[in-house]
Amino acid sequence: MGGDRDNPRDKSLVNQAAKESRAMEARMLPTSGELTQEQLDYVRKRVDERCDEQSLNYEQIDKKVGVSRKAVRRFMEDRYEHNDTIIARKLDRWLRGSEGGVGEMPGQYVSTDVAEKMIGVIKQIYRRKSMGAIVGPSGTSKTTVLKALEVLIPNAVHIEFTHADGSPSTVLRRLSAELGLNDRYTTYRMMQNLMKLLKDSDRLIMLDEVHYLGKKAMNILRDIHKQTGCPIVLVGTQDLLETIDDFDQFHGQMKSLVSMTYNITAECMATGEPLYSVDDIKKYAAEMKIKIDLSGADFVASLASTLGWGGLRSAAYLLLNANMLAKDKTVTLKHLNSALREMEGYDGFQRTKQKQTQSRKAAVA
Repeated sequence: MGGDRDNPRDKSLVNQAAKESRAMEARMLPTSGELTQEQLDYVRKRVDERCDEQSLNYEQIDKKVGVSRKAVRRFMEDRYEHNDTIIARKLDRWLRGSEGGVGEMPGQYVSTDVAEKMIGVIKQIYRRKSMGAIVGPSGTSKTTVLKALEVLIPNAVHIEFTHADGSPSTVLRRLSAELGLNDRYTTYRMMQNLMKLLKDSDRLIMLDEVHYLGKKAMNILRDIHKQTGCPIVLVGTQDLLETIDDFDQFHGQMKSLVSMTYNITAECMATGEPLYSVDDIKKYAAEMKIKIDLSGADFVASLASTLGWGGLRSAAYLLLNANMLAKDKTVTLKHLNSALREMEGYDGFQRTKQKQTQSRKAAVA
């Protein structure tokens, strides 16, 4: 019997995930058919409990579930104008995906030194009515900070670009749609409409993943700023900085408009200081409803500060997996090493540990 309890397979991430999945399925609603009034009320009760647990309001859940504004409130007050079963099932999926006891991805902005520096730069760009740039590797909470500022700064606009958004017409359509303008006009007409709407409005425009944009699309952004005076924040990877600094491409016109740049990677390399402190990781873990000891927090801080590893986003997944192995008790260095080894495989684990060691040595030097 003792041998069964100590079986390494029973402690693996895969087996723990299967166990959690079976427990979750036991709490699922029927998979088909209309839900009864009792079942609908059961969902409402669970939503209210989750709101109390996580300090959420119904409007925040609208976004998490992917329904129209105030739809959740209308359902909770039993005056939803559409099919109650459909929204109840959406809420049930969200409830199961955000259950406590196994940790969860951070639901809101978490203050770290890097995040506070980003916010400081963006607020200065906003006050100066200039253009500015934030450059850094993936996973350093750039997008999370922009989403937080979208709420804090009145009328701020946040658009996250993708691989498909490289052309001027696509950029104008994304901007037009976000600002409530018709996005089916010609490029010229959309540009004129944007100029008219934004002129002297001082609206902060925060553009994410801008490294996907080509030269002509970047010219569009430059012209919008020059013609309207709206402050524009450009956010992306190192490729963005190379675009801004390309004198041949823009003949200094883009460079002259950029009043502030925060290069997260360059600052880290120049100062030798880690991107994230132990306190940052403890706050991050607390937001995820995960308990972690000091040695574990130090380990995660070191990993998250290792350039190229994946920053806080990778740290969040590691914390979730380690918490699964810890079975909702305090996450320790042992749990983190085991989770990291399973996540990355033997070779990947060795490479990560080597990078982590090199990063620590560079910081000390």
